[in-house]
Amino acid sequence: MKSCNTEEFFREVALRIHSSLEVDEAIKATFNYMCDFIPMDMMGMYLVEDVDDGGVKVFSVSRYGQRLLNEPDDIREPILWLNSKEVSELEVFEKSQKKSITIDNFGNFPAPMLKIFANIERYSMLKMEIDSGGYRGCSLVIAKEGKNVYRQHHADLLLSVMKPFSIAMSNAIRYRELLQLKEGLVDENQAMKTDLERSGGDLVVGADFGLKRVMEMVKTVSRTSSPVLLLGETGTGKEVIAKNIHQTSPRRDGPFVRVQCGAMPESLLDSELFGHEKGAFTGAVAVKKGRFERANNGTIFLDEIGELSLEAQVKLLRVLQEKEYERVGGQHTLKIDVRVIAATHRNLLEMVRAGRFREDLWFRLNIFPIELPPLRQRKEDILPLAQYFMVRKSRELNMPVNQSLAPGTLDRLLQYDWPGNVRELQNVIERGLIVCNGKPVEIPASYFPGKTAIASSPERRMDTLENIVKNHLCRVLDATRGRIEGPGGAAEILALNPSTLRGKLRKYKIPFGHKM
Repeated sequence: MKSCNTEEFFREVALRIHSSLEVDEAIKATFNYMCDFIPMDMMGMYLVEDVDDGGVKVFSVSRYGQRLLNEPDDIREPILWLNSKEVSELEVFEKSQKKSITIDNFGNFPAPMLKIFANIERYSMLKMEIDSGGYRGCSLVIAKEGKNVYRQHHADLLLSVMKPFSIAMSNAIRYRELLQLKEGLVDENQAMKTDLERSGGDLVVGADFGLKRVMEMVKTVSRTSSPVLLLGETGTGKEVIAKNIHQTSPRRDGPFVRVQCGAMPESLLDSELFGHEKGAFTGAVAVKKGRFERANNGTIFLDEIGELSLEAQVKLLRVLQEKEYERVGGQHTLKIDVRVIAATHRNLLEMVRAGRFREDLWFRLNIFPIELPPLRQRKEDILPLAQYFMVRKSRELNMPVNQSLAPGTLDRLLQYDWPGNVRELQNVIERGLIVCNGKPVEIPASYFPGKTAIASSPERRMDTLENIVKNHLCRVLDATRGRIEGPGGAAEILALNPSTLRGKLRKYKIPFGHKM
């Protein structure tokens, strides 16, 4: 080993550890210089970070030389976790040292340290505590295979360069936080992009027919800021109605933010809904706005609210009643102006009686309930919905938009009970478009998981005259793609005056018009 002047050693180490913004390159250069004065096979900087259950995560910030443990390439991934018991053992050991640098020439470290460095029993080690930058602990570790390698003068020499390594560690930690912040911004940007796409608005097909009563209620409540509770089976279009309420309200220029309550982990609920402050928990490297804050002066749509836990319901009730909340880790109460639209396919009243939904929250949400009928109860909407989805899905699939239904297909659509409602019809139409290969779209009986409604019993095959006439008019309109007049038009096929046919179509509430 070479001997050196301490001031010269400090200067050369400082130049090398700060020679590159890439900390791995800086550690490599520093290692290659220092190994002439301090024996070492490896050098590494390590970060210890608290976790909620009293344990810690250990990260490798940078390392060069022999690999004494399995270190991931991504510095954001921990090497390993230590539980609370192992952390206590380490704390006892560290208090017994009472110094910033430790010489270990074989096996004096406690079991948790051996867990971190699995092969350390063959090595001697110098461990120096450096500035933690607010974390639980940061260390510089050097190691050399063999016993009794290190002496006090090695420790003193390493201690003389604590400051440059502390600065390097601080820079590395900031780089790590920037990576986390960048990921958080990307995630939030994607969430906002999704919200904007969702708020673009979908056409409410059936507004003049099967959903006429629903749309009258929407028109009534839209001009207010009262909470709305949308009820109905899965797939009936509750989100479409929620968007329509927002877009026809005075809040139309504000954001529309959707929250899928059933898909949100309980551990992330507070942070997602109400946001968090920087440093509120491990990984919170910046302030994050919650969904309620992003929806300020607009509308928040709480989909499947019946899936929320009782604890989450309490926190939601405060926001609804007091119009205020606190970010996770925050000290200040924030005011909010948000219109809440909730939706569920569950029977909330039964859940209240069973103790699975808070009664006070149910009263707060049930100010203006709107129940969406299932598709089987508004069969007059099936044809316009099918035509709408054929145009929409044809564009998405880069297919011609003038697709039509094959003969007999409308009958099968009308006869089916549609347990999956509008969403199931959309999926069936998309499947038919994919396989039609430019021909009229055919929906065979094999697409339906169960029996059709008309074939379920002999009695149901005896239909009313009104339904027979209505279904026949729909089939003719389907065949003519909605055209009434002219050669090959529906009026000519039915041998009716065009104005008479239009009168019948209005009577039976059948939409008509040439479909392109």
